[in-house]
Amino acid sequence: MTVAVSELGFGPAADWVSPASQSYRPASWPPPRDWAVSEDRQGRVVSRWGDSVWDFSPLAGKALKLNFGDGNEGRSARIDPGNADLLRMVMTWFAWGPRPVKAVNTLHGIFQILRPIFVLCSREGILASDLERFPRVLERIPGVLSPSGYAPAIYRLHKLLDARDKLGFVLVDVQGLKRLAAAAPDRGAVQTAYIPPRI
Repeated sequence: MTVAVSELGFGPAADWVSPASQSYRPASWPPPRDWAVSEDRQGRVVSRWGDSVWDFSPLAGKALKLNFGDGNEGRSARIDPGNADLLRMVMTWFAWGPRPVKAVNTLHGIFQILRPIFVLCSREGILASDLERFPRVLERIPGVLSPSGYAPAIYRLHKLLDARDKLGFVLVDVQGLKRLAAAAPDRGAVQTAYIPPRI
């Protein structure tokens, strides 16, 4: 993994999060577990990177949490620690990476569409980063993604594939993306809108 920390910065808009804020940029990549990922208007830490739940409610102005499933909070499906950390890396990339999302609601939406993949891998006893070695598990992904979230999930998985050298892992490779696109509820829409010609 070769990520310059200077490339990273919190993307979602918040009038009190600036480059001077503790949650604006991690000190290293991967981030340390005690790094503050969210803070309130007074600069008090709300959530840290290694927490089982990231609470972005102060930023959203409403209840908005990402439950990584490796703690005891809520009723969300469980995710084992290894997969929860991979999901944390994915969400860190989308929120703090070189082209981050611009709203915490968008971040929450990405989390909602991708989380079922990590739940599935946990249930199957594999790491999501090893999916390409387990084609039968990959074949089950269409069954855990919501129809409305299917095309956006393919799009985000492609973005993660593009970032594989910096992330240090791949969730779904080129062949896997082709197979998922072919299994889409609306195959044509996914292929034309989200699978670029080079794949």
